[in-house]
Amino acid sequence: MPCRRLKAFRTILVVALQDLASQAEQIDLAVRRCSCNPLPFDSGTGGSAEAAAAGEPWVGLFSQDEPLISDQCGL
Repeated sequence: MPCRRLKAFRTILVVALQDLASQAEQIDLAVRRCSCNPLPFDSGTGGSAEAAAAGEPWVGLFSQDEPLISDQCGL
């Protein structure tokens, strides 16, 4: 009896996989380009030119807030 159930389950799986494969062949897989807005630190503003050139555009981004941060952290 268990052998008969396994064969039935196998048949169900095979049919389901064949159906899935046929549906996957019908999917349009076109590459879509997204147009993203640049992030504020991508332009290099707010940081030093050397840091932006070195791949660290975030350096100096919050330099005007440094005293406030130091006061809040007790530094």
